[in-house]
Amino acid sequence: VIDMHNGNAVNRRPMKAEASLMNPVDNIMALKGSTEGTPGNFVQVFNLDSKEKLGVFQCPTNIVFWRWIAPRILALIGDSDVFHWNLNVANSQPEKIFQRAGKLAETATQ
Repeated sequence: VIDMHNGNAVNRRPMKAEASLMNPVDNIMALKGSTEGTPGNFVQVFNLDSKEKLGVFQCPTNIVFWRWIAPRILALIGDSDVFHWNLNVANSQPEKIFQRAGKLAETATQ
Protein backbone atom coordinates (compact mmCIF):
# COMPACT_ATOMS: atom_id res chain seq x y z
CA VAL A 1 0.00 0.00 0.00
CA ILE A 2 1.41 3.39 -0.96
CA ASP A 3 0.18 6.18 1.30
CA MET A 4 0.17 9.27 -0.90
CA HIS A 5 -0.88 11.47 2.04
CA ASN A 6 2.20 10.46 4.04
CA GLY A 7 5.11 11.18 1.71
CA ASN A 8 4.42 8.09 -0.44
CA ALA A 9 5.27 5.76 2.45
CA VAL A 10 5.17 2.11 1.42
CA ASN A 11 3.38 -0.28 3.75
CA ARG A 12 3.87 -3.95 2.81
CA ARG A 13 1.35 -6.52 4.02
CA PRO A 14 1.18 -10.24 3.23
CA MET A 15 -2.10 -11.09 1.51
CA LYS A 16 -3.66 -13.45 -0.98
CA ALA A 17 -6.06 -10.93 -2.46
CA GLU A 18 -6.66 -10.47 -6.17
CA ALA A 19 -7.51 -6.79 -5.77
CA SER A 20 -7.53 -4.05 -3.16
CA LEU A 21 -9.50 -0.83 -2.89
CA MET A 22 -8.51 2.03 -0.59
CA ASN A 23 -11.16 4.19 1.00
CA PRO A 24 -10.82 7.77 -0.35
CA VAL A 25 -11.39 9.36 3.09
CA ASP A 26 -10.24 6.99 5.85
CA ASN A 27 -7.28 4.63 6.12
CA ILE A 28 -9.49 1.64 5.28
CA MET A 29 -8.67 -1.04 2.73
CA ALA A 30 -11.02 -3.55 1.12
CA LEU A 31 -9.57 -6.77 -0.28
CA LYS A 32 -11.23 -9.03 -2.84
CA GLY A 33 -10.22 -12.57 -3.61
CA SER A 34 -11.45 -16.08 -4.22
CA THR A 35 -11.11 -19.33 -2.33
CA GLU A 36 -10.38 -22.49 -4.27
CA GLY A 37 -13.44 -24.71 -4.38
CA THR A 38 -15.83 -21.94 -3.29
CA PRO A 39 -17.97 -20.12 -5.86
CA GLY A 40 -17.88 -16.33 -6.03
CA ASN A 41 -15.55 -13.86 -4.31
CA PHE A 42 -14.86 -12.89 -0.74
CA VAL A 43 -14.35 -9.33 0.46
CA GLN A 44 -12.52 -8.39 3.65
CA VAL A 45 -12.37 -4.81 4.97
CA PHE A 46 -9.66 -3.57 7.36
CA ASN A 47 -9.07 -0.33 9.26
CA LEU A 48 -5.31 0.10 8.85
CA ASP A 49 -5.03 2.68 11.67
CA SER A 50 -6.63 0.50 14.36
CA LYS A 51 -5.53 -2.79 12.71
CA GLU A 52 -9.13 -3.96 13.03
CA LYS A 53 -11.05 -6.22 10.65
CA LEU A 54 -14.32 -4.38 9.91
CA GLY A 55 -16.01 -7.22 8.09
CA VAL A 56 -15.91 -10.28 5.86
CA PHE A 57 -18.42 -11.19 3.14
CA GLN A 58 -18.57 -14.27 0.92
CA CYS A 59 -20.47 -13.28 -2.23
CA PRO A 60 -22.16 -16.28 -3.89
CA THR A 61 -21.25 -14.94 -7.36
CA ASN A 62 -18.25 -13.15 -8.83
CA ILE A 63 -17.89 -9.47 -8.02
CA VAL A 64 -17.45 -7.68 -11.35
CA PHE A 65 -17.22 -4.11 -10.01
CA TRP A 66 -16.84 -2.41 -6.62
CA ARG A 67 -16.51 1.15 -5.41
CA TRP A 68 -16.70 3.26 -2.25
CA ILE A 69 -19.92 5.29 -2.66
CA ALA A 70 -19.65 7.02 0.74
CA PRO A 71 -16.93 7.19 3.42
CA ARG A 72 -18.17 3.95 5.02
CA ILE A 73 -20.39 2.37 2.33
CA LEU A 74 -18.94 -0.08 -0.19
CA ALA A 75 -20.96 -0.97 -3.31
CA LEU A 76 -20.45 -4.50 -4.65
CA ILE A 77 -21.78 -5.43 -8.09
CA GLY A 78 -21.98 -9.16 -8.61
CA ASP A 79 -22.89 -11.19 -11.68
CA SER A 80 -26.56 -11.10 -10.70
CA ASP A 81 -26.99 -8.77 -7.69
CA VAL A 82 -26.00 -5.32 -6.39
CA PHE A 83 -25.09 -4.94 -2.71
CA HIS A 84 -24.37 -1.96 -0.44
CA TRP A 85 -22.25 -2.65 2.64
CA ASN A 86 -22.61 -0.11 5.47
CA LEU A 87 -19.43 -0.46 7.50
CA ASN A 88 -20.60 2.10 10.09
CA VAL A 89 -22.62 -0.75 11.63
CA ALA A 90 -20.49 -3.27 13.54
CA ASN A 91 -20.60 -6.85 12.22
CA SER A 92 -22.88 -5.82 9.35
CA GLN A 93 -23.35 -7.76 6.13
CA PRO A 94 -23.96 -6.27 2.70
CA GLU A 95 -27.59 -5.53 1.91
CA LYS A 96 -28.95 -6.67 -1.44
CA ILE A 97 -30.25 -3.52 -3.16
CA PHE A 98 -31.56 -5.08 -6.37
CA GLN A 99 -31.10 -7.93 -8.79
CA ARG A 100 -29.45 -7.26 -12.13
CA ALA A 101 -31.92 -8.11 -14.88
CA GLY A 102 -32.41 -7.18 -18.53
CA LYS A 103 -29.77 -4.72 -19.76
CA LEU A 104 -28.26 -4.49 -16.26
CA ALA A 105 -27.44 -8.21 -16.34
CA GLU A 106 -25.37 -7.95 -19.52
CA THR A 107 -21.65 -8.45 -19.09
CA ALA A 108 -20.73 -5.05 -20.56
CA THR A 109 -22.96 -3.17 -18.10
CA GLN A 110 -21.16 -2.15 -14.91
